[in-house]
Amino acid sequence: MSDTMSLVEEHTKDAEMEIKRDHLVDDEPDGKMLVEELESDEQIKYLYSHNSKGLRIDKPGEEAETPYNSYSEGERYFIITDDRVLFIAKQEPESEQYEIPYSDIGDIETNKGITKSRITIFRKDGTEISFWNQDSDYFSNFENHSIEDYVNEKLQESDTEKGPFCIDCGVELEGDEKFCSECGHDLSSSACQNCSQYLSGIENYCPSCGEEVVES
Repeated sequence: MSDTMSLVEEHTKDAEMEIKRDHLVDDEPDGKMLVEELESDEQIKYLYSHNSKGLRIDKPGEEAETPYNSYSEGERYFIITDDRVLFIAKQEPESEQYEIPYSDIGDIETNKGITKSRITIFRKDGTEISFWNQDSDYFSNFENHSIEDYVNEKLQESDTEKGPFCIDCGVELEGDEKFCSECGHDLSSSACQNCSQYLSGIENYCPSCGEEVVES
């Protein structure tokens, strides 16, 4: 038990909200503790749960998907860590994960309703992923959690760390291409003088570093 508690404490020492120990040591129905689903150095910032409702995934031009919705399975968890956004569905024979790296996220939206709260992640490819929180203890102060602020900070860090990308399709580039390997966009027109991000020629500010674009 002491080893379990140490593991829980190690993964929650930098949490932005109070995390229930019972959630992290939940091992039903697959026999694996929730905390064991995390990377060794991963820090939980926010954690929400629902006893039956999974995700709603809306892809552009397609019918919405609602995977992992079942009262017969285990708990569903939506976790925001320092490395990623992670959804875990506890079920037999083993839990399933849906991972969203910060580099794939364009925006986040939270909404507190009358009976439940919702978190929606907007991926850069246009996909919207929503999760509904049902935990009454977490729900009572949901609106006081700065989830959006934290995720937006991580998005800024991700944008700073990544290299130049195609202004047309968004794919990350090596930095010496003349044409985008994904969409064929001509990359020879102009580039940011500060970070070498490729530009289309109509920007006032660089979409990568925010530097003002000066006409040469």
